[in-house]
Amino acid sequence: MDAIRKQASRLREQVAKQQQAILRQLGQLSNEHLMADESEVECHQKLQKLYTSTKTAKHFQRHIVRGIEGFISVSSKQMEIVRKLAKDCYKYGTENENRGSDYPLARPSLQFSNSYDILENERETLLGILGDQISEPLRAQITGAPLEDARHLTHNYDKLRQEVEAQAAEVLRRRSKLRDSSLSADGSMRLQNAEKRLKELKSSLVALGREATSAMLSVEEQQQHITLQSLSTMVDAERAFHRHALVILDKLYAEMIDERQPNDSTSFPPPKDGHTQPADEKANLNGFHYKHNTETGTYFFGKVIHPFDAQAEGELSLSVDDYVVVRQVFFQSLLSQYCLIFVWFLNLKPIVLNPLLWQVDAERAFHRHALVILDKLYAEMIDERQPNDSTSFPPPKDGHTQPADEKANLNGFHYKHNTETGTYFFGKVIHPFDAQAEGELSLSVDDYVVVRQVAANGWSEGECNGNAGWFPSAYVQRQDIVQANKIME
Repeated sequence: MDAIRKQASRLREQVAKQQQAILRQLGQLSNEHLMADESEVECHQKLQKLYTSTKTAKHFQRHIVRGIEGFISVSSKQMEIVRKLAKDCYKYGTENENRGSDYPLARPSLQFSNSYDILENERETLLGILGDQISEPLRAQITGAPLEDARHLTHNYDKLRQEVEAQAAEVLRRRSKLRDSSLSADGSMRLQNAEKRLKELKSSLVALGREATSAMLSVEEQQQHITLQSLSTMVDAERAFHRHALVILDKLYAEMIDERQPNDSTSFPPPKDGHTQPADEKANLNGFHYKHNTETGTYFFGKVIHPFDAQAEGELSLSVDDYVVVRQVFFQSLLSQYCLIFVWFLNLKPIVLNPLLWQVDAERAFHRHALVILDKLYAEMIDERQPNDSTSFPPPKDGHTQPADEKANLNGFHYKHNTETGTYFFGKVIHPFDAQAEGELSLSVDDYVVVRQVAANGWSEGECNGNAGWFPSAYVQRQDIVQANKIME
């Protein structure tokens, strides 16, 4: 129907232009335009574009709502399944926790249950945000009065425009009759009435066109604003969910790796004084051959893949990514706690615990990759902001006294004025930023920033390469460990 209506409108415009051209040639219209003038044609074309734009945005909003509803439905089913699994693990753990080494899976089962229960609570929070803060506002605008009122005004404008065209044709017909016949008082009066009616209709058409255009522009702006705000909220909510999920799963993974029974025969005590334990020449762990290396005079390098805190005299503390010159390797040494625990898992709990461990590790990788993608998307969405749009993020006002939300978190930034505690920290730039106004700080990827303030409006203040200013918090990721050469720079 819309296509037919548009085609009919184009045909009417063509006929009106042809009539004007013919009448100008005949000298009947002089300087008066009975049909649509240029400004009215522009108004009509603008309304057609706005009608198409708002219709497209409405369909896009409907697709978003349907997608979110489907996602909530599938995720709710997933929550039900995972919570059933967590409940079963909790039941097994509580029933067998105090039965000693006969049930080595009891504690890992409890850890798994508690962590996944918390994880599903985070997912439930995400689904609540998607439903309440994204789906509902979009659905309300799709069926809201402003859009329907603006479309109704546009339809009324089209109807009135048709009346103007019909009245203009009536005026032309009466003028043609007066030209072909003798002038009569009755005919002249009818012509004057027709021209007066045409003038009134044209005046009403102009007023209605302005009203309809204003209403459609307002609706279009609201659609763009609410849709962009909804998408930004959705991305930010998913970022928060993946960040919290990653923290939960990292903790669970560490607990499952560190979980072992001290009295079990598979535990590994530190070497005795003198380190005279016998070596097994055939054993191999992470490339370590259990052979006294001083027999051949062979030393080698080892990279630390799991931290170790020395507990007794003669032990060596290790940090991840450190390198060690290994001089002796014994079967019961603690050179690599992670490797020994892994062997312990393989020997003791291969059937149940390893699949759970692999599941946790796979989910950690998924959430980590998802967080990288969403952080990049969020930064790009901020970068595409419109200067006059209320969804843009202006720099803080003079004085920087914006209230802080202590619970908010972005890329490891806590929205708390850091000068309250005197705490500064390093941040690594993950998205470039070009300063657009006075007081802003330009950033390049892989630069390091000393962050001094974090405001609740999404901006932070800090220093980089000798310059200080404000920048979007989403463009920088907090770093707890920084290379020494970067600190010197």
